[in-house]
Amino acid sequence: LANGIPIDEPTVPKKTGYSGEKGSEYDIASLTDIRVDAIYSNIQYSISFVVEGKTKQEIEVPEQMLSVLYDVDTVTMPIVTHKGWKFDGTWKDQYGRVYNAGDDYKNLTNINGENLILTTTLTPIKYNVYFVVNFEGLGEITVESYKDVRYDLDEILIYSHNRTGFRTVSQWTNSVSGNVIDVGNSYGMGYSLTDVDGGDVYYWANAYQITYTVRYV
Repeated sequence: LANGIPIDEPTVPKKTGYSGEKGSEYDIASLTDIRVDAIYSNIQYSISFVVEGKTKQEIEVPEQMLSVLYDVDTVTMPIVTHKGWKFDGTWKDQYGRVYNAGDDYKNLTNINGENLILTTTLTPIKYNVYFVVNFEGLGEITVESYKDVRYDLDEILIYSHNRTGFRTVSQWTNSVSGNVIDVGNSYGMGYSLTDVDGGDVYYWANAYQITYTVRYV
């Protein structure tokens, strides 16, 4: 009571991003004017990151952020790198909001301080592989090609090319790196047939004419 009049406990007003715990201490029996201040604390929330995309190699997922303080902490959206895979540079939360990787954000949660789950999807780089043979006396001929090869997923069978009158091709040489690969083996993308940017790959081989001697008796 105050001067014989019932007084209810003051309600703490809502404040975005904060929780109101209680009012400041006061003496209800005082005969003077009373000021009651609400006491707030910053809402804490967590941010989890999910990277989608089927790869043979484990993807390094950004570490979960715990105890992010509303109106205090700044969150820099992480950039995901994975060899042979493309990151589109964005994250999306469970409410459909999109965030750009590398940008800074504050106050990502709502007034209730719900935890966020941010998701992005990696897509495999695609490239083409061409096998070109330089036939002695005939010139260069593309004898085989593979289109839209997916890095880290698809495998290529390196075959032996035969042509009548020429020696069998048993090895192929990368036109850029100089790496040599043998025929008859199945090469997955872990063998780095392309670079991380997915540039087209050319493999070359020389095929020499078969020569022989005719003797008349």
